[in-house]
Amino acid sequence: MHRTLNHLLDVDLTCLSRFTGEPTTIPDFGIDRYADFTELWGARIATDRRISEWATTVTPEWL
Repeated sequence: MHRTLNHLLDVDLTCLSRFTGEPTTIPDFGIDRYADFTELWGARIATDRRISEWATTVTPEWL
């Protein structure tokens, strides 16, 4: 489960990077971004907040 949550975070960060133009790095295959669940959960919350903030800037033209 932990690796799946890391993977989903990586996917969201990659998409957000493409949408915003902000750079991101993805760990090598088989390497988890966060080994500690508490850190992973904190990053998930922060990323969800960033996605929500970005979503408020989306215009019909962008879509």
